[in-house]
Amino acid sequence: MRRLLLLGLCLFGCSTATPESSEAVVAPPPPIDAETDEKRRDRFSTRATAEVPSDLPALWRRLLTRLDARLLKAKHRVWSYQTDWKGGRELKLTARIFGLDQEVDGRIYEALKSLKLPQLASTLKDQTVESKGTKWSLSVDRVVAPPGAQRETQLDLSWSRLPTASQSPKGDCRKPHPVPAPGAAPKWLANTTRKMSTRRRIVAESNTSTKRLKARMQILYHNGFAHDENVGQLTAAAAKAGLRRVSGSGPKQVWGHDDGRRMSLRPIRDVHDMGCRIRGPVLEVRWRGAKIKRRNK
Repeated sequence: MRRLLLLGLCLFGCSTATPESSEAVVAPPPPIDAETDEKRRDRFSTRATAEVPSDLPALWRRLLTRLDARLLKAKHRVWSYQTDWKGGRELKLTARIFGLDQEVDGRIYEALKSLKLPQLASTLKDQTVESKGTKWSLSVDRVVAPPGAQRETQLDLSWSRLPTASQSPKGDCRKPHPVPAPGAAPKWLANTTRKMSTRRRIVAESNTSTKRLKARMQILYHNGFAHDENVGQLTAAAAKAGLRRVSGSGPKQVWGHDDGRRMSLRPIRDVHDMGCRIRGPVLEVRWRGAKIKRRNK
């Protein structure tokens, strides 16, 4: 009788299902779309390309040519230092190259050797190196493709040099070496901030991408009068270029245009170490170009 009762309980309350595993089931990776090398090359050929900054050093411009690369974005910044006329410099590039991995790696390595980068490894790999005031880094990534297929490789390269610091006590800044205008700035803006006896351009930066050109400058003035005079010259030049004032007054203003161009002015106090004591006012000028229509190389 007891055996029958247990059998009845199992018929109504017991389960014969296999217990679920506690381990998560890993889904297989999605299959790689079958695509010919020709289609991948066509897509690479139609990729939007950033404009190469006109102020990019010649060695770096030749690097892009040797790689047959499509530039996606670039940054070039220079700044003044009282006792080192070379000042400081920073460069950053992001570019895409197409081909078989081994062939592309060979192109990249030969191009990097032309820059004479210190401690460049004998085989291409991600690196970050600091040596005698310079620092550079390299990163290489690949677009997913079937084994042995031609594909895109993305190169991210940066390099910077710090000015040689003065060992003497800091004196007042006296006409530090001016830096060239950023290549991304329009000609009228470069002319209105050029070197004068009462002002020096101490920072210049270009940023270019597939969407816009941008520029940034910092100008050191001998006194407040020179500063105010140049603010008036900048706004007059902006108006002549077709921009109109959007907001602000005095040294803090924003000027813009319907096509996306924009100039902003603002006084600043936080300035990079120039190896001297800054006494005069400093104005930062930022420029944003019109949105670039899609273009191919």
